[in-house]
Amino acid sequence: MKPLYPLKDVKLRVQNNLCEFSNGALFNANRFYGWGPKEMKKCLLRLNDRYYSSNPQMNHFHKTDNRKNAPLVKMDFYKMENAPEGNNVYTHLYIHPDSNMLIVDSFKEI
Repeated sequence: MKPLYPLKDVKLRVQNNLCEFSNGALFNANRFYGWGPKEMKKCLLRLNDRYYSSNPQMNHFHKTDNRKNAPLVKMDFYKMENAPEGNNVYTHLYIHPDSNMLIVDSFKEI
């Protein structure tokens, strides 16, 4: 099982500041970890695309699924145990088909 959006494309957008965080993602990253966009980007750059269930301590890709309030949008879901500062992060993201921007829709504690 592999992500719909290749992780190299996701990371390239993070590195080139072609990403946007939803208000909910920003709120929860700050609430759970005290993080802002800079720390969130650092975490995203550490993701790998190996299937989470086969080794939860080392692997991050969880699934691809529809966005709840926009079911035509497919998102990749990641779980990262031992994220920066020892946090456990659950995030989902997608690349917008029109703007080509990475959209980080959620960023919260596992």
